[in-house]
Amino acid sequence: MKTILKYLLLALASMAMLTFCTQSNTVISSADPSFLSRKFKMDSIAINSTSLKDLNNLAQASAKTGDDLAAMCFYRELGKRNRDSSNFRDAIYCHGEALALAKKIKDTISIIAMLNQQGTNYRR
Repeated sequence: MKTILKYLLLALASMAMLTFCTQSNTVISSADPSFLSRKFKMDSIAINSTSLKDLNNLAQASAKTGDDLAAMCFYRELGKRNRDSSNFRDAIYCHGEALALAKKIKDTISIIAMLNQQGTNYRR
């Protein structure tokens, strides 16, 4: 519960910073309500996935079909679970994939979150 609140506060702070720091010619996909709705749906699927193998299959299938948002969500959760299992090399790889996808879809909030996740991977 504490972790969820921490991430929500981080997301809210990031959104506030984006509001004040974006240039007028920058397109931020994360401001679109349908984008946020889809992202929450993919996060829910990722969080409720029962095994690392299932998550890995979902991430790879999404990446192959070009669904970058879904792949990013699945790689992020996969990285978190690998880190929690002390598989730091896999966690770094998965969060790196999620970071690349976040940059590709220009989801600045996820970029910030993935950089934070990578920092946590290296710290542990």
